Amino acid sequence: MSPERRVGFVGVMDVKALAREYTPDSIHTLAKIMKDVAAPPSARVAAANSLLDRGWGKAHQTVEANIHNQFDNRSDDELIRIIEGTVISYSPDSSRIELEEEPESLPE
Repeated sequence: MSPERRVGFVGVMDVKALAREYTPDSIHTLAKIMKDVAAPPSARVAAANSLLDRGWGKAHQTVEANIHNQFDNRSDDELIRIIEGTVISYSPDSSRIELEEEPESLPE
């Protein structure tokens, strides 16, 4: 028996592939629940929403954000001093950016 077929070992891709085999049955089950007038309304709505989400994607959501940028009211000279006071080390091998020195506190 291959390692992939042993009990307890299923790769992520295998799980996805196995689950996708049930797509037609799952869609049929959701549609059956949605159309079943004897089913609880909450189950019918959940089934209908699942079908819509899978067929058309989830509805877009509007997010309102109030963002304050601490650099908006700074002069170019202040911004240059802030940038020059910050030493950053970047290593392409590790794809990490590290702060080598603590920057001076921002001017008020």
